This record gives sequence, C-alpha cells and structure tokens, in this order.
Amino acid sequence: MAKLRERAAYALYSIIAMYLFFLILDHALSLIFGYNFQPYGPHVPLGFTVWGHLVNGTIAISGAWFWLKLLSISRKKRYGLVLGPLATAVWLFIACWVPYTADAEHLIKNGSGAVLPWYVAANAAYVTIAGIAILKLVKKTKWRLAFLLALFAAFLLIHFLLYAPMFPEFQWT
Repeated sequence: MAKLRERAAYALYSIIAMYLFFLILDHALSLIFGYNFQPYGPHVPLGFTVWGHLVNGTIAISGAWFWLKLLSISRKKRYGLVLGPLATAVWLFIACWVPYTADAEHLIKNGSGAVLPWYVAANAAYVTIAGIAILKLVKKTKWRLAFLLALFAAFLLIHFLLYAPMFPEFQWT
C-alpha cells in the first residue's frame, strides 16, 4: 500500500509540475511573439484555461514517462538496438506533431509562419526537457515541494510582471 501511495504521489507531483510548465510555456510564447497563446474567451469551453493545460500536461508527462521507460527497457534487453531508436522516433514525432497541429494556424494567421519549423522544434525540446527534469527531480521526495514552489513562483512572476501588463484583456475562463 505504501508503494502505491508513493507512486500516486509521484504521478500527481509530475502532473502538477507539467501543468505549471505548460502555463509558463503559453505565457512565454505570448511574450516572445507579441500575441496571445493562452486560450480564453467565448469561443473556448468553460474552464479550458485550467483543464486544457491539465489534460495536455498529463498526456505530455505520461508520454515522457513511457518513452523513458521504453529506453530503460531497451538498455536491458537484446532487442534494445531497435526498441530505443523506435521509441525515440515515436516520441519525437508526437512531440513535434502536437505543437504543429495545435499552433500552426495561429502562427500563420498572425504572420509568423516562417518560424514554424523552429517553433515546433523548440516546443518539442521544451516538453522533452521539462518531462525529463520533472521525472528525475520529482522522484526524490525532498525536492518535490521545492521544485513545485519554484515553478509556481516562476509562473506568478511571469504572469503578473510580464504577461498581465502586455495582455490586460486576458481572463481565466
């Protein structure tokens, strides 16, 4: 029972951390590009600003966990020469495909279509690095709370000092 509780805590901390990473990512993209990447408004389902990032973060951290687990298995098995590269190729395809399908139209509509390949690659790298960092740091109980508090503090600073003044029309829906 204790092992199950520990795994549940690990999963919950990982999901919360990736949720904060996604909030920071949307705010950072908005600041970099000068137009909003944070979904809100009447065309967005009620609460999407919160649950959309939670769902995306859960899927992303689950995918990163699964990818790292397959890499770990591939190092121990004789078919590792196939499993490791295949798992990495699938992970990278998904990590690139998701931001492309989610944001390509938004970037093109706002005149930033030329940076789309760089955007997709940077977004995939961000999610991959965040996933690895989360899954490594959150494993150790003593770092969990400090890591989440640091992420939350970073989000608050970015939101109130940079994002909110630039996008005063934004509302949490």
